[in-house]
Amino acid sequence: DLQGQQKMELIVVRVDRRTGKVGLDLDVSCYDVLPVVRVSDGPVADWNRLNPQARVGPGDAIVKVNDVEGDPEAMMERLRGDSDLKITVLRGAQQGNFKLTSVSSPDTVSSVM
Repeated sequence: DLQGQQKMELIVVRVDRRTGKVGLDLDVSCYDVLPVVRVSDGPVADWNRLNPQARVGPGDAIVKVNDVEGDPEAMMERLRGDSDLKITVLRGAQQGNFKLTSVSSPDTVSSVM
């Protein structure tokens, strides 16, 4: 029964982090993606308000930041260092056949400032 399950889809989120923090808490323990743990105040929360059909939240995973993919550490560097961000997100990553390879713990969660 697929009712109630979010369909997996890729969305592209464009944000400007010149205002400061991005507003994401991410699990940095995965091999090739950055699972979203929490969205707080910042450009991503603003994106969510303006794009309710393409909201980013827990259960989603960042798969690419600007030109970097497959390397969580390098994606975090882009999120922290680049002003203009093009973030590719796999929505519904914890649904269906795609399984994240980590278990979130306080040691593996990092905030993007």
